[in-house]
Amino acid sequence: MTGYPVLTTTAFLPIIGAALILLFGSDRVARWIALGTTLGTFAASMPLYAGFNKASNALQFVESA
Repeated sequence: MTGYPVLTTTAFLPIIGAALILLFGSDRVARWIALGTTLGTFAASMPLYAGFNKASNALQFVESA
């Protein structure tokens, strides 16, 4: 994996999207924010899916502070 924090991104992107939905109260805007957040989270999780090794029983995709 690269130095990019994939786990952090996939964990916090939906939380950021929810906060944005709370800020912009319009239903129409909330739908677009939800769609963008969902697609962004999906795209951010693709490296996890592609890089997963079923043969390994060790921890994978570990991030440290």
